[in-house]
Amino acid sequence: MTKSNPNAAPSELSDAQLAASFENGTLPHEDWDHRAHIRVAHYYLSTLSFADALEKMRTGLRRYLGQVGVVETATRGYHETMTQFWLRIIAAVMAGHADERTSREQPPGAGVSATEFISQNPFLLEKSIWRLFYSRRCMVSMQAKAEFVSPDITQLPEFDEGRIPRGDESNSTQQVCNPSMESPGP
Repeated sequence: MTKSNPNAAPSELSDAQLAASFENGTLPHEDWDHRAHIRVAHYYLSTLSFADALEKMRTGLRRYLGQVGVVETATRGYHETMTQFWLRIIAAVMAGHADERTSREQPPGAGVSATEFISQNPFLLEKSIWRLFYSRRCMVSMQAKAEFVSPDITQLPEFDEGRIPRGDESNSTQQVCNPSMESPGP
């Protein structure tokens, strides 16, 4: 395993090195941008089941945010719906790119770098994609921050559960967004 250079820019790190520096807290906070989020999510989804990738991202984000001093407030810190939204979108895009050569045992995207994946799907760099699925009122609600809630505008895209397991949430147990629950200001 190649050790990552703590002074290397994220673009100079392999996906595995970026994920490792995220996991061990050596990635500078200013380098933990949207592109880095997408790269780490893609790496996890390329190497793990959806449920395992989600859990690894969840625990990694909570740990990393604490390590870099982000104080958990109503508007800052870990956000469950946003985390699941991005993993589900990336998983659906990966599943859409899977071709006949991809083994049923390998997740779609295995063998494709996150940088290549992003260059093929530049729309993923648009951080406000979530607004196609969720109202702002729903996404900023305390409910959405604390637990995954289903979109209130349109459904998230489906992906082959046999290729990337959807995780522990079934459609019957997903929470529906209730924006009337305490929301932090505008």
